[in-house]
Amino acid sequence: MQAGVQQQIHFAQRHAQRRLVVSYEIPIVLALAGVVIMAGSMSLNDIVLAQNVPFILLQPLGFVIFFLGASAEINRAPFDLLEADSEIVAVSIPSTPG
Repeated sequence: MQAGVQQQIHFAQRHAQRRLVVSYEIPIVLALAGVVIMAGSMSLNDIVLAQNVPFILLQPLGFVIFFLGASAEINRAPFDLLEADSEIVAVSIPSTPG
């Protein structure tokens, strides 16, 4: 990020700020880890068989975290931000001012 800020280039600054976006994979994995721990296995068959009481009732917070993280990861509402085509720039070497 420091390189983008020091160059005083608009596109470099935007690219540097995008690297600071919160990663949604970590909460998703942690929410799934609770299910794996409760089931005692990573096998989907064992997870299904271990649900005498549905895990969504035992871990409602884990479900909410997983659902919000998955929604954010696929850019669905309320996490989708409209971007114009002119704002999406794929430049390998940004131009220097002046």
